[in-house]
Amino acid sequence: MNSGLPVLKDLSPEGRSAFLEAWEPVLLAYWSEAFTEALVNDEDWLRASEARAAGRDDFQAGQWIAQGIIDSLRTRPRLDRAPAWTNLPGWYTWWVGKRAASAQRRASTFMTLDEEGPEAGAGSTEDAMEEQLDQKRRMKALLELIDAWADVLRRISISTGLPDIEADWLWATCIARRRLAQWLRAMGMGDVRFQEVDKSLLTARTSVPGHSPPERTARSRKGTAAAFRFNLEALLPRHPELSSVHQVFLGPVRDLHEAPPCPVLPITAEVLLGFREALCQSAERARSDGGDDPLEGLWAGVFRAALKKAVARLLPPAHREQIELDWQDLVGTQAREEQE
Repeated sequence: MNSGLPVLKDLSPEGRSAFLEAWEPVLLAYWSEAFTEALVNDEDWLRASEARAAGRDDFQAGQWIAQGIIDSLRTRPRLDRAPAWTNLPGWYTWWVGKRAASAQRRASTFMTLDEEGPEAGAGSTEDAMEEQLDQKRRMKALLELIDAWADVLRRISISTGLPDIEADWLWATCIARRRLAQWLRAMGMGDVRFQEVDKSLLTARTSVPGHSPPERTARSRKGTAAAFRFNLEALLPRHPELSSVHQVFLGPVRDLHEAPPCPVLPITAEVLLGFREALCQSAERARSDGGDDPLEGLWAGVFRAALKKAVARLLPPAHREQIELDWQDLVGTQAREEQE
């Protein structure tokens, strides 16, 4: 779920009021649905019984929370930081207060973006304070990464017309994202779509949720294709030479149910070269160990999900065979099929 809302840049009461004049209906609809989903999923950071008491069901409770936060956004004299609209725990904590919210959180050795460090004079050292600041920076960077992934998935779903491409990508990248998903779930932070760690549940949400051999094969092909399209969308800003292949594979598909869904536009020689280059660039990103940047390591993991020979099935048979023959040269190593 992506909010589709612009960033709130002016945090003054006047700026917030102007924002709500233009965007309150969209924000209310988005948050009502998002908080309802959080209630249905029994998220630990929500004071669910209080919310449900204010409504007659989960949906009305979600609306009550959303309206309460929006009212506070309009009337409170001070807002020091605006979390991403998808950061439900961040906004909820701001609304109910840190002390009330902390009672709902799971115990953790980490500090959330909305928790404060020890008070000055409480025996904390300079080093401890610096470490807490570093933790906050890392957590902020991780939440921004989630927002970036969500934005890529939103764009490729719109441009291809594939309603389930996000679910297929989440399934295909489950292993690569597992540690991050576990952390998000434990902290009750970030977009709930990225918190699931159970692959069987992710399987049930894909475009091919069955378990027969043909269905498993189709799911793997569609997941690989979703990963390739995700990579292509993420690569384009730094690789404008991929524009022709991007136009084809991020354009409409000829059959939503095909496994994998192939593009409507023809595969020209230029597009084929771009396809090969996209695989090479994906392999380059996938080989990164992250170094000092853990975010790069997470990107490497999700980029790796497209490096399977099944990706060649996006091409006509003649081109597909050549890609498969050149596989070692393109990706540097034989991609191992992910086990379900």
